[in-house]
Amino acid sequence: MQPARRLRVLGSRLETGRIVLYGLGVGLLAGVVGTVAAIVLEWLQGTLLGGVTGFQPPGLPAEGGVLQSYVGERGWLLPILCAVGFAAVAWLRPRRSIEPDGVNDALETFHQRQARGDSKAGAWGLVSSVLAYATGAPLGREGVYAYLSGLGATLFARFSKLSDEDRRVVYVAALAAFLALALRAPLAAAVLAVELLYRRFEFEIEALAPAVLSSVVAYAIYGSFRGFAPLFDLPTLGGQPPLLLPAFFVLGLLEALAATGFVLGLRGLREAWARVRVPVWARLAVTGAIFGGLVMLNPSVLGDGLGWVQLTMTNFLPISAVLLLLLWRSAAVMLTASSGASGGLIIPSLVLGGLIGNLYAQALNALIPSYPIEPAAFALTGMAAFLAGAFNAPLAATLLITEWSGYELLFPLLLTTLAGYALTGRESLLSSQAESRSSSPVHIDAYLRGATGMRETPDLLDLLGSESITVSDEDTERLYRFGVPAPWVAQMVRDLEFPTDTLLVAILRAGHVRVPRGSSVLEAQDELVVLATPQAHAKLTGQPLLEETAPTPANSRSSLLESARGLWGRAMRGLRREKA
Repeated sequence: MQPARRLRVLGSRLETGRIVLYGLGVGLLAGVVGTVAAIVLEWLQGTLLGGVTGFQPPGLPAEGGVLQSYVGERGWLLPILCAVGFAAVAWLRPRRSIEPDGVNDALETFHQRQARGDSKAGAWGLVSSVLAYATGAPLGREGVYAYLSGLGATLFARFSKLSDEDRRVVYVAALAAFLALALRAPLAAAVLAVELLYRRFEFEIEALAPAVLSSVVAYAIYGSFRGFAPLFDLPTLGGQPPLLLPAFFVLGLLEALAATGFVLGLRGLREAWARVRVPVWARLAVTGAIFGGLVMLNPSVLGDGLGWVQLTMTNFLPISAVLLLLLWRSAAVMLTASSGASGGLIIPSLVLGGLIGNLYAQALNALIPSYPIEPAAFALTGMAAFLAGAFNAPLAATLLITEWSGYELLFPLLLTTLAGYALTGRESLLSSQAESRSSSPVHIDAYLRGATGMRETPDLLDLLGSESITVSDEDTERLYRFGVPAPWVAQMVRDLEFPTDTLLVAILRAGHVRVPRGSSVLEAQDELVVLATPQAHAKLTGQPLLEETAPTPANSRSSLLESARGLWGRAMRGLRREKA
């Protein structure tokens, strides 16, 4: 072998070895930290709920729980505990705004901060999410694990002195490893971590291999201490009769409607809370008291609800009890999540989808009692459809249920999941999801290089350094950069009234270019980059319209901006449709 070829082979192997080391290192860290975190979470929740209020929700057999529910004589303390716990969550939250959903905060960090986590904010976010989970918030523990993944990836990157690209890979691999512990499904968690980043069917494909490795290593350590059983204890599920396949497809349609309604309802409640001018701690205290009242009326709304889904899979609950459980838990999750309580929404979505599937199966069984129908099969496929629709993650949702139940449900699972995903469009419970790779600030430089044919990345901040830049000779539109008008501060982009012939291209915040979305909230220090005609700009800023001079000949800077305009315009064109 020639020396040059040997060097190329050696370089390829070293590159592969570097990725393997990242996966192993992140997996080892996540396995040890995640195992300790699981023990601490169980102890805290048992101490606060069981020790203080005497409440015992049903647990998962795979985690040593028992299928029973009990409320002791001190149940009247539940509203007080929830109110104090929720207020403490708000008090512990740092001044810098962070997403109360740990997974959403992880996506925000990846896209908008180049996977550079804020250790201090992440630590307080972790503490607040642990407290919310321990006091019985009906949200998922994956929120806790997502904050842990951000802290672990940040520390790992600092210790290893990683490049920007390697830091992003490690960040996704850490998220996958901790999600594997929360869901007890390492392969599905790896796919979920690279699929959750985008609303379209796109992936952070360069992070998939280290994500799989880190998830498997982390789960191997976790399972050595806590067992390798899947999340649910399932009955034996054989292949479903072909005559039931249309019923599974109809279930996917129902789950799609439910997921869309849940996403839109939660968004509406969040916007309503945003218009209420009260401190966050007071808002959460009121939410905690209301939630405590709901618990007094129906204790089944307390906790993440996984134990109740396990009960429905074993046919312990009649159809009336499942219907009430679905309605009560839907209200509790929307109330707490919309007000800003810390916790994840992946597990609550699985719970709601499973309850809908079980309810649907029991209704079918009542209509055709002579036909064998397994409620667990419909509950599992319902989980996948709801998850795929609410998070735009059909592949991960399918793989998750397959890891739990095996391949017997694969055909009905595909029918249900694809139906649930196809009808939900681009709606999502994660506001920080990017529309696609080309619209993510992480990859915008690469797409600019491709659009301009340059080897070096053009700096968009440098391109927008002046107040007004002509985009092209033939077009009257220009790029304008100006501060946020005072009436727009603390407003969502979707609520703003833009003049015609105007397109919001970017939000400049603290030296970073952010992709504007309908849910983006403007801050006083922000600057806006707007594509508009001079007349529209004058109307927008209230400045007098100056007489325009003839455009200057196009130069290299104008060519770059024209390419940038085309790229950013495609990414942002959906903004007006979302507003409409």
